[in-house]
Amino acid sequence: MRGQPERHSAHPGPDQRRPRVRRGPGRGRHRLPGRIRRGDLQSGRRDALRQHAAARADLRHLGPLAERCGLGPWRHSIVQGVRLFSREINAFRDRLAGGELCLGPAVTFTDPAVTEALCDSADFIWIDTEHTAMNLETVTRHLMAARAGGTAALVRVPSSAIGHVKPILDAGAPGIVVPQVRSAAEVRGVVDACRYPPSGDRGFGPHRPSNYGRAFADFDAYVDDMNRDLFVSVQIEHVEAYRELEAIAAISGLDSLVIGPVDLSGSMGTLGRLEDDEIVTAMERIIDVGHEAGLSIGMGMGSQYAFGRRWSSRGVDWIQVDCDYSYLISGFERVAAGVRGDG
Repeated sequence: MRGQPERHSAHPGPDQRRPRVRRGPGRGRHRLPGRIRRGDLQSGRRDALRQHAAARADLRHLGPLAERCGLGPWRHSIVQGVRLFSREINAFRDRLAGGELCLGPAVTFTDPAVTEALCDSADFIWIDTEHTAMNLETVTRHLMAARAGGTAALVRVPSSAIGHVKPILDAGAPGIVVPQVRSAAEVRGVVDACRYPPSGDRGFGPHRPSNYGRAFADFDAYVDDMNRDLFVSVQIEHVEAYRELEAIAAISGLDSLVIGPVDLSGSMGTLGRLEDDEIVTAMERIIDVGHEAGLSIGMGMGSQYAFGRRWSSRGVDWIQVDCDYSYLISGFERVAAGVRGDG
């Protein structure tokens, strides 16, 4: 992870970029228009970046204070002077489009101070509700902390059920991760649940995302912004979804495929054996198919640094890197070992 001065840089330096992997053209209204492929580093790169930004939304500056802080041209939607919840997630998108590897922690503790503390060290915050007992009120507090910290938040919901997705979106999540999908039909249902008509069939009841109704002064613009800017990703972590990979990747309105290595290996009968040829081949194929469709590729991992480096070099764009309680344990054990003279 980078230090504070660099994390909001609009243009990463050469030492922050990884070797690029060429990808095919994107498809669909919600793909990243003008997405920068990891082979397109020659003279047209800056023009392509500008085209990408213009295709998604207007670029606006946050003003002199933002320039002094090095925040650069962070984009955010404004409807009748109301700032919406798009700025951080679109900055995250722009960094992915520019070829940066984005890293973020999984938050499992209920205290929003955990999110607040991690924001300045992370490219995004992964708020996990699949494997935790967080309720909606707790998630909302984490979302508030992430927004105050200027960091994109992705909420992993427990499942694709509408009762799990809708409340999280109405609480103001700028992005979601849906685990354990099994089919293209299920993913189409997820995308429809995340987009307002006519792009989908999301029920209308936003509170925080609309700044408590103030954004309705220009209702059509608000709906367009929400349909365009919400970051929708699904986890490919079951062999049934893997069998429908091409059909899933082709669904308009999907932004990212997220590899779940351990669960994927389990569904293939080799739980935890992540170096087996079958799982390696499957992960490589997910990357290739996703990139060909214009999707970013995410991945979850523990604390195995070499595993993360390997797969980022193979084309994974963003990685959920371990979680809060693991940092607490490893940090204490490292300091304690140093005090004892054991390490």
